[in-house]
Amino acid sequence: MGVGKNVTMLQVGRQLVSVRGYRRLWRGMGASVIRVFFGAGIYFATLAHFHAALRNIADTPLNAFVAGFGARSLAATIMCPIAVVKTRLEYAGGSSAARGALGELFHVASTEGVKSLYRGLAATIMRDGPFSGLNFMFYRKFRE
Repeated sequence: MGVGKNVTMLQVGRQLVSVRGYRRLWRGMGASVIRVFFGAGIYFATLAHFHAALRNIADTPLNAFVAGFGARSLAATIMCPIAVVKTRLEYAGGSSAARGALGELFHVASTEGVKSLYRGLAATIMRDGPFSGLNFMFYRKFRE
C-alpha cells in the first residue's frame, strides 16, 4: 500500500503492524524517555542559572528570551546523540533494534563518527530555541 491521498493513518498503522508486528510501534521508546527526562532536567537547571546571571545584568524581556533560548539550545546539544539514536531505532529494523539504545549509540559513533550523532542539531535549535525563548519571556511577563 503506497501512501496516497486516500490512505488514512489507521490504514498505515495496520499495515505497519501486519508487516512488522506490534512491538515495532514502541521501538525507540526507551531512548525517548531518557531524552525527555534528562533533557528537561538540563533545561530547567540551566534556565535557572542563565536567568539568574542575565537578571544580574538587567531584568528585561530580552534577557528572559536569551535565557530560555540558551537553556533549550544547551539541552538540545547535550541530548542530540540520544535523539539521533531514538530516531534510528524508530525507523530501522534488524541490527539497530537488536543493539538497543546504548549499543546503537556506540555503533553510530564508531562507524560514522561522533559528528554523525549531532545531525539535525541546527534544525532542532532553530525550532526549539525561539519557542523556549518566547515561552519563558512571556511566562515571566505574565507572571508579573
